[in-house]
Amino acid sequence: MQTISLTPINAISATATSEAVSLENSVAVSFQFLRPTHTSGNTKFEILGSVDGTNFTTAGVMMVKDVANTNAEFLTRAVSTTLSTATNEIWHLDKFANYMAIKIKSTITTDGSATCRMCVSYNN
Repeated sequence: MQTISLTPINAISATATSEAVSLENSVAVSFQFLRPTHTSGNTKFEILGSVDGTNFTTAGVMMVKDVANTNAEFLTRAVSTTLSTATNEIWHLDKFANYMAIKIKSTITTDGSATCRMCVSYNN
């Protein structure tokens, strides 16, 4: 197995969508969403998936993370996450997701900056 690190969105200050990231032969995908600067507003991160590598949609693209201190303490699934302070979060692409490629969209409201880092593990 080979793991690579990518930064498809890097220190942007306006809404943007990354170039496509190939997930062909991938076995695990993790994201670190960062909002390092903040005065007001927020940044929404979402994943656009494609089963053909050409047509992308946010519909049904699920990310997961473990939400601690809940009654259930189970994985939480979401199609997006919004950061409203200078912070960061780790999310993973749902293991049931199977896409040829994805794009990351970052929507910045009011101010701040946004970065998305990824680790993708591929079968050799």
